[in-house]
Amino acid sequence: MKTLAVRLSDELMDLLAVVSQIEGSTMVDTIREAVEIHLARKAAEGDFAEKAQAILDEIDREASARKEAIGSLFGNQPKPTTAPAKGRSRRGQSAAKEAAPPEGRTIGFRPVGTRRSGDARS
Repeated sequence: MKTLAVRLSDELMDLLAVVSQIEGSTMVDTIREAVEIHLARKAAEGDFAEKAQAILDEIDREASARKEAIGSLFGNQPKPTTAPAKGRSRRGQSAAKEAAPPEGRTIGFRPVGTRRSGDARS
């Protein structure tokens, strides 16, 4: 669920509070219901679906133009993606061991307020 901040005039806010109180609902639930009704009404309008389709067509055109632009950078040849090699490295150690931090060292953050020995900070 997402949060949305809405600015309302004092008069509209007062009306919202009264309607919510009369209906025994919260202002948030009243707003949510109003938005749902508004969206259902819009979806039922005859030209709304046509407008939505026009937006989808525009998105497709923009995506195609971007794909062509990226393709022209690489000679219209998509770059093959390669997965990282698994198994043993040239030195005979597993890739996982090579990526591990040296003994006694950790990767990440220390809890706030803790210092390692030798830290010069006060």
